[in-house]
Amino acid sequence: RSRTTADFQRPGLPPPPHPPGDRPGPGQPGDGRESPLAIIAGKLGLTEDAVRAALENNQSVAQLATAHNVPLSSLVDAVVADPAAHLAQQVKDGQLTQAEADQRLADLRSRTTADFQRPGLPPPPHPPGDRPAPNYGPGPDPDATPGTGQ
Repeated sequence: RSRTTADFQRPGLPPPPHPPGDRPGPGQPGDGRESPLAIIAGKLGLTEDAVRAALENNQSVAQLATAHNVPLSSLVDAVVADPAAHLAQQVKDGQLTQAEADQRLADLRSRTTADFQRPGLPPPPHPPGDRPAPNYGPGPDPDATPGTGQ
């Protein structure tokens, strides 16, 4: 039989934060990890709201790092630490070779550094090797005449 949320609720135990099979992604509320925004704010000595406001005001994470005398590489390292640990565990479990994990981590560091150079809020985190195509900008005008871009 399939297990339901009620199966996981036992007297004296708090209910799970999410029903089984309905887990949040990395960096989302309830996943047990800090969001990239929280990590950045902590490293810069700012509140999340202050960082969010600066990014929404078209600053980049790199600009914030420079303004607060924090090396951008330390922000990148902090944000990729959890995915790096996940990759290390996959190597340990035999799911990836060390070379595959190293390449994925290098790709993640590169993408994160590039994301932090762009003004505005960084895109949400994605596990290494499972990142959708970036969606920067508003996209095509829905009222444009097809094929003309106008």
